[in-house]
Amino acid sequence: MSDMGLTLSQTKRNNVSGTKVTSYVTVGFDNEYPSGGEPFDATTYVGNPDEVRVTNDSVMGYVVRYDATNKKLKVFEVGASDQTPTADIAATALTECAAATNLELITVDLVIMGSRA
Repeated sequence: MSDMGLTLSQTKRNNVSGTKVTSYVTVGFDNEYPSGGEPFDATTYVGNPDEVRVTNDSVMGYVVRYDATNKKLKVFEVGASDQTPTADIAATALTECAAATNLELITVDLVIMGSRA
């Protein structure tokens, strides 16, 4: 499945427990990151998402975060000096990738949790 510049695949069946749903999605980026992030609507997978977690948090010097307000996946660059094995990425100031950045080697796994619509 493709969503604009994203390649999406649901990697496992949804886990349903009562009214709670957990969905597992792998996301691949393309060669031209758009300014402000890639459109991604988590409600496609879970009717009322409470949380969208990126499980492989930092990949190849990039950090991916879900912007629930704007329904976008945003990619941030970690500075070269912050990529040491002892660096605390959580404490590092991040800068969103510039428009047209080639991210086609970046793939992340999402866990989307929430309730049915």
